[in-house]
Amino acid sequence: MGGLMLDNFVEFTSREGIVDLIVDCLNRPAGADLPVILALGTRGSGKTALLNDIHRSCSGVRPCAMRRLGPHMERPHEVAVQLAFGLSERAGQFGRLRFPRLMLGLVVTRNKINQKTRDTARSDLRGLLDNSRKLMATVRQTGDNLLKGLGARAGTRTVFGLALYGLEAVTWTARLLQGPGFTWYRQALGRPIQDPLDALIDLNRLETEHGTRSRDKVDEVLCRAFLADLRAARSHTANYVALIDDADSRTAQDFLKVVVTERRNRYAANPRESCDPLVIIATGHTRLSRLAAEHGPAPRIRSSPEAAYDAWLAGRDRTPESWLYPVALGGLDVHDLAAWAHEGIPGEVVSDFAHHLTHGHMQSVMLVLRAVAVEAEHAAGNINLGGILDWPDPDHPERTLADGAIDRMLPRQPDDLRHDLITCSAARDLKDMPILRALARQAQDLDRFCSTDLWIVRPDDRLEASGDPRPRGGTVGALHPFLRRVLLHSLARRVEDDPDRWHAVHSRLRDFYRDEEHDVTGAMYHTLAVGDLAPVVTHLAQRFVRGAVTPWIQELETIASAPRRPTPGVPAPYEQVEELASGRARDIDPLLAWLVAAVWINTDLLSDPSCALNLGIAHHYDRLADRPNLTTVDREALHARAQEYREVCRGHRREGH
Repeated sequence: MGGLMLDNFVEFTSREGIVDLIVDCLNRPAGADLPVILALGTRGSGKTALLNDIHRSCSGVRPCAMRRLGPHMERPHEVAVQLAFGLSERAGQFGRLRFPRLMLGLVVTRNKINQKTRDTARSDLRGLLDNSRKLMATVRQTGDNLLKGLGARAGTRTVFGLALYGLEAVTWTARLLQGPGFTWYRQALGRPIQDPLDALIDLNRLETEHGTRSRDKVDEVLCRAFLADLRAARSHTANYVALIDDADSRTAQDFLKVVVTERRNRYAANPRESCDPLVIIATGHTRLSRLAAEHGPAPRIRSSPEAAYDAWLAGRDRTPESWLYPVALGGLDVHDLAAWAHEGIPGEVVSDFAHHLTHGHMQSVMLVLRAVAVEAEHAAGNINLGGILDWPDPDHPERTLADGAIDRMLPRQPDDLRHDLITCSAARDLKDMPILRALARQAQDLDRFCSTDLWIVRPDDRLEASGDPRPRGGTVGALHPFLRRVLLHSLARRVEDDPDRWHAVHSRLRDFYRDEEHDVTGAMYHTLAVGDLAPVVTHLAQRFVRGAVTPWIQELETIASAPRRPTPGVPAPYEQVEELASGRARDIDPLLAWLVAAVWINTDLLSDPSCALNLGIAHHYDRLADRPNLTTVDREALHARAQEYREVCRGHRREGH
């Protein structure tokens, strides 16, 4: 069989790395060591679309199962059952994969055995297994129950490749106790047991004890039976495929933990012992915390361009976690978006705007482009992009686009957590959790969200290659910039008597940075966020000293990256600057006042969507360079920054708020 090509993939350049990794794993020789690929991304980042493309390419060509695992699943072995059902569908030259070990374990654990004494248990179980007619009926009943639970179509007469009716069922039950599927249970419980019948009795007893530890052991054994069946059925021509969508649940993570532990243990016992031939691609919107390392550092999340089979193999060690390969599905790049521009709209302009507003988040880009298309049709092409967050949601016109974006990005999150995230969106990053907990209604839920959900971008997430900005140095995490953008929009709409309104929250953060952290830059950031320009200008004037211009520029632009409360009507950028910079106290530097106001407005994409202030900012940086007592190095730094504003496009310069 030739190498697989995933021809159905949408040609997103930002996804080429992970696509190449998946293809490489699928085309590895059967028995080669394989990672469990974790395709991680925020909700709406295209994870399900990726799995759908793989499924379309593989279905009918090789055994392939795709399952969405929701929170309703309770046991890890149920994941193995669902995957076995999908993998056992007939696929080309492979026919049907069979899962006799898994089926035998399910028959034993789903039936009552008299465990009063060992002798009564052996007699009861042997009476079930030795009576072919009774065993057939039990297998059939177990299979029918499984088919009903799996939602199989009416008339399905096979489960796990095993016929439930007819001559094949008779043949299978007759050979059940003579084959390797039965003898495998001698070692299944982690200790040698001479008679597999005794092992199956113990497995039944563990299932009926109802204790967490006992149930966990049953789940582990049944999951390992599933993997053993795959190794026994292995083809020499190709690997099989398991696609697990939404693997954030505890059940799914426990299943994956069994997989990587089994692969590690078999490899540790004998490096030439072949791996099960299953390429697993699991998606998640959290950091899959139950898979976090117990034996050392958790595997680093790779960006898509970094993803490669050889890199995984070289970095693997003796821990089960090293058999995981987490890869970030970051934002789409601007080239991917060019094809999404709608007819009748300037494609490059709108694509560039949508990319920088959403930082390439797939679902949000689609929402923005559809909203622009609707608005352009109603406004005859004359639209003001600065007010886009207040436009109607194109799917639900009764609400704003900002509210629609939040509902899409935070589905099923409780109202109190949404309230806390809106409040905490005022914070530049999450390194100061004590003050954020003090602002929160449900601090425990906020902690959980911030520690696990990928809407919190960490410096080591390596998302920058696909368009998402990395948090500035020193941070431990920050809200994804587009999620923060729409949450800040909601914060700005809180009523004036709300104790968690815009001005009150930023004032508390300002006081925290000033009084507790003694971080003047952080305090000035929140001072500017409440619209108080004069103290910021005074501070920067005092810091503008000979020999320190480069860090001064960095501080100015860090402070000026503070969020701006939306301006009704979105006046022209120069009008906004004049309103802010004029009429200030006479003792502040007018040139600096204009520069700070302009950089603050220019940094906000919705206040200055066309970068109209770039040339004015460049001119004011040049004027600062003319001041006396500056070194040559200082002047060169100011002129260089001015030139960047003239020449460098917004996408390469601006990191957002």
